[in-house]
Amino acid sequence: MRRAFETLDRFGEADLIVVFLTRDRGKRRGVARNAVKSRRRFGAGLDPLNNPGPHGLSEILYAFASGSNNNGSAFAGLDSSTTWYATTMGIAMLVGRFFLIIPVLAIAASMARKQPSPPSAGTFPTHTPLFGGLVVGVVLIVAGLTFFPVLALGPIVEQLSIR
Repeated sequence: MRRAFETLDRFGEADLIVVFLTRDRGKRRGVARNAVKSRRRFGAGLDPLNNPGPHGLSEILYAFASGSNNNGSAFAGLDSSTTWYATTMGIAMLVGRFFLIIPVLAIAASMARKQPSPPSAGTFPTHTPLFGGLVVGVVLIVAGLTFFPVLALGPIVEQLSIR
């Protein structure tokens, strides 16, 4: 019995829908599970990534930062519906949203137990513009130290590589 097959379309991440033409039973369709092997340099880990360069790093960073802090959105160039991304972004959401609340509640409980003390010469006033400027400065420095290394590896490298 002689068989010929042709690939019609991708069914899943690594699956193919194939059509078998047989003499006995005619045209048969089926799914070849895990039939596609990754041809990319880093294997199947970056298959859902349409931009494997510096822009891809920005896409992955945004997906995980958004998953743990906001609504869990991702750029259009990242297929986050794969098992790997669904699992790791779910863990990032769990840690970023729920495990982070434990130390915050501990700090709040510690502050609630403290007795108020009267202001003295060493008390830093919190109602002045200086305090507001210091808070904003600390937030900007911490955010900059968190995201600047990836910013340098992502959009800045991408812009410098365009010539």
